[in-house]
Amino acid sequence: MTSDNATSQEKAKRLHKQRDLSRPLDSLTPSQQKTLLLLARYRYMTVRQLVECGVAKRPETVRRDVLPRLSKLSGQNLVQAEKYIPLSVSRGRMSYVYALTAKGVEIAAEMLRCDPSAVRYPIGGIQFVNDHEHREAYIDLCIALDAWIAGHPDRFCRSLTHYFDKDGANRKGTPLRSVNRLELPGGRDIVIPDGLALVDTETKRRALVLELHHKTSTKQVSEQLVKHMHALAAGVIERSLGHDKSPFILSVATAPGDVALIRKRMVTIQGIGPFAPVFLFNDLQTIMRDGFAHGWTHVDGKPVGIFS
Repeated sequence: MTSDNATSQEKAKRLHKQRDLSRPLDSLTPSQQKTLLLLARYRYMTVRQLVECGVAKRPETVRRDVLPRLSKLSGQNLVQAEKYIPLSVSRGRMSYVYALTAKGVEIAAEMLRCDPSAVRYPIGGIQFVNDHEHREAYIDLCIALDAWIAGHPDRFCRSLTHYFDKDGANRKGTPLRSVNRLELPGGRDIVIPDGLALVDTETKRRALVLELHHKTSTKQVSEQLVKHMHALAAGVIERSLGHDKSPFILSVATAPGDVALIRKRMVTIQGIGPFAPVFLFNDLQTIMRDGFAHGWTHVDGKPVGIFS
């Protein structure tokens, strides 16, 4: 056998080994396994977010060494990539977004030791046409929340659901509805929070409602938060989370200057008084720069220290 033939056979064997998913947890690197677990947690992520979560130190490492093994195989990909990248007036072409495939769900569920039906993923493909920037910013908020939880051994996240999680998403023939959909009494209206979380702190359990406001008028934001006030009055959020105390409504703006404008509108809402203590306000820039515990204020602008 010539050396050229030997080299060709060795390359073929290496390629076959790379594409063999019969024992995926043995063949995937720790960074690739972490990527699957992150996508199981947040559903959708960009390369930037994977780097921030510690998959690799540099974006080029994620693109070159981590994702190809997961998303560019001849078959049985574990990760799917967004096919259409929308344009943003402010940012130009957006970043590619990645999510699990059905096979990736199986592997992630094996690592999490849960049933695959408990791990949601976009069956019909990744659709970000009108929601790209908002969803990316919301996931940044969730990442910051998890980083805060990880900062103390007595903090735990009991549950976290996202507005893009659907009931029946993994079952055919079932109408799709957001798992965060809350119906107000009498069928008057519905509210779908961006995120619903149940968190154990060092001293108590807290229910959190996450609302990320991106390029939304302050009038629309206040109208949305008024729906939350009605939901609080009816106790529907507490029942949804199985919690016996009022949740905190976390209003987070992507534009720092919007926070004061939102608070100014909320102060004028009739009946806000009894509910004012549970409405907390912040901006995403402060949270990403200083951490989740910093920058929160009440509707009157006074600082909040519940996450300190």
